Amino acid sequence: IGMGAMSALVSETLMEKDFQSIVRAEGAEIANQNSKTQVVISGKKEAVERAGEKCLEKFPDIFVFPLTVSAPFHSSLMKSIEKDFALFL
Repeated sequence: IGMGAMSALVSETLMEKDFQSIVRAEGAEIANQNSKTQVVISGKKEAVERAGEKCLEKFPDIFVFPLTVSAPFHSSLMKSIEKDFALFL
């Protein structure tokens, strides 16, 4: 708990920007595409923060909204709990 993070990236022209390469380069992942103007990124807290900062630097019209979560939901970092969660279900 506390090691993961998620942030929403929002821009009217989001899909016209190469934000995905920045997210990957910083070690975060695209967790969800909510709409043409909003995606959620996920991963280790430091990676998500760096990705958000780099996206802001390159694309000043992107808004970065950190989400109030303590885990990197919808990312490959959640794979380690799949077996236990399946047993729980």
